[in-house]
Amino acid sequence: MKSMTGSSHFVLWVFLLTTIAHPASPACINKCKCIWRRSYMEVSCYNYPGQRVPRSELLKLGSSSIHFHLHAPKLPYVYAGDFPPQVKITSLRISGKYVTGYSRYAFSSIAKSLKSLDIDAPTFFFASPFYPVIPLNHLRSLQIRCNPYFARDFIIYTRFLRPPVTNSLRELILDDCRIISFADWVFKGLHLTKFSLRYNSIPKVPLPLRSMPLKKLDLSSNKLTCLTPHRFPPNLTSLNLSYNNISFVEPGVFWYLPHLTNIDLSYNRFLYLFPREFDRVKAGLINLAYTGLIGLDSCVTAPGSSAYLLFKGTPLPCGCELRGFLEHSATRIGGECVDAFGVKFKLYTYEFWHQIHKYECRPYKRTSWYLAVQRLRASRGSAWCPETRRQPHFRGTVPPHLDLEP
Repeated sequence: MKSMTGSSHFVLWVFLLTTIAHPASPACINKCKCIWRRSYMEVSCYNYPGQRVPRSELLKLGSSSIHFHLHAPKLPYVYAGDFPPQVKITSLRISGKYVTGYSRYAFSSIAKSLKSLDIDAPTFFFASPFYPVIPLNHLRSLQIRCNPYFARDFIIYTRFLRPPVTNSLRELILDDCRIISFADWVFKGLHLTKFSLRYNSIPKVPLPLRSMPLKKLDLSSNKLTCLTPHRFPPNLTSLNLSYNNISFVEPGVFWYLPHLTNIDLSYNRFLYLFPREFDRVKAGLINLAYTGLIGLDSCVTAPGSSAYLLFKGTPLPCGCELRGFLEHSATRIGGECVDAFGVKFKLYTYEFWHQIHKYECRPYKRTSWYLAVQRLRASRGSAWCPETRRQPHFRGTVPPHLDLEP
């Protein structure tokens, strides 16, 4: 009998190791897609035809950690016990056009394992506690998508989140709910670090936000028109204000946010900023794409700053101001400039430097803060937002960290 060669031994060992390390995976749910990740299994049911949660088929998935996405357009209601406790669902997303409601104990059976919940709730109007999520004492992230066609603009006065879920919740996302504002006591007891209010109807930054321990705040796609100081949490590191109607930012809005490293003001097409508005930003991204911003004095950052300014879709005029800014500021810029004939040049390219050195410029000097206020008053009649004209924050004084002469 012939002895096995070295290559045959190698093939046999590979076969045995792969069989032991990767046992036969359980069958996936019918008309769903299952993907094994390193530490969990991802189950996606898109356009699921059933009218109930597939409880019996979930039991076949085993006891491994599961990220379950159920997109069921015909799902009318989620009942208590639809999710078996034997299945370890750590992340759950339910989306569907006709989801009318959830049982009070819809998610109680998986409360010990559920850490992230993302649901459509078109019939929830924040007028009463949201009982399905209250027992989830291990929940870290909650996202609720409302139906804007079922509701009118409103202010939240009810504490819809109560213990024990408030003890563990750190991220809250309320999308498409037509929220205008909320009372001080609505989020009392919460220790949120991320709060998102996208696609709502907020006309100005709600005052209760300044007392929340937030690090990330998203107010994009709202109806903001003006920004005033002392309305944002002081520990913010990321702020998204894109896709609004912001036309004016009062001086000092970003001066009192020392940890801010990511500012998104893109798609505010009539934006005006005071000089040195980002004077205390030391690092990160400042997105000013598609803002129509004219002038670079407002974009000067702290000395030695490694911040990056993005001007995509906002062509800067190729001239002495841009040349002086690039030569005297450590701030990096991304975008393009346009000359007097409408020709665009991408910044930092050879063609750009060749074009910009054609200009004979005087020594670069930034516009003073005091002069900018006087020019703005002459052009607009007021240098403050409408709601703060009677009690402005800096009327008659210069911010303390700016050493300026009138």
